[in-house]
Amino acid sequence: SPSAIFQREMRCMEDNACCYKDDVIGFVFPIHFGQVAPPMIEFVKMAQLEARYLFFIGTYGHYAANALRQFEALLETKGLKADYGCGVEMVDSWLPRYAIENERALLPRRRVEEHILQIRRDIEARKTRGVSYSAVATVVSFFEQRQKYCNICSNFKFQGQCNSCGVC
Repeated sequence: SPSAIFQREMRCMEDNACCYKDDVIGFVFPIHFGQVAPPMIEFVKMAQLEARYLFFIGTYGHYAANALRQFEALLETKGLKADYGCGVEMVDSWLPRYAIENERALLPRRRVEEHILQIRRDIEARKTRGVSYSAVATVVSFFEQRQKYCNICSNFKFQGQCNSCGVC
């Protein structure tokens, strides 16, 4: 069950003993203020991964900045190269600024289901896809978004369970 998997992963992170070997390993993670979410960074840093095909998908509200490249570079520090990486524009769930109901109404226009289906087909076919690099996005991420994320979100903590907001 998803709950059992989640509990196993939490123990794994607490014990610093995460080893995964499979034909395919994939990561799907949120992008917050143009950065990979810190829990994902910590998980990847401690995990030992071995796969024939490695992919990642970052989900974001309005702007991914250079988070996909950041994740790709994180994998490279572990001696890993992703075969497939991409982002999917979803809803912006930053509650102080966006109303979830309004964001959900934008989903059809963003063609989220269509994008997810194409990504699924690509992964099933073991296609390769690199992420694009943007110097402007790097500068924005580094100077503006990162500081904003640290200042605004420092009081938010992951409590180990879903709050059932329904965004995902």
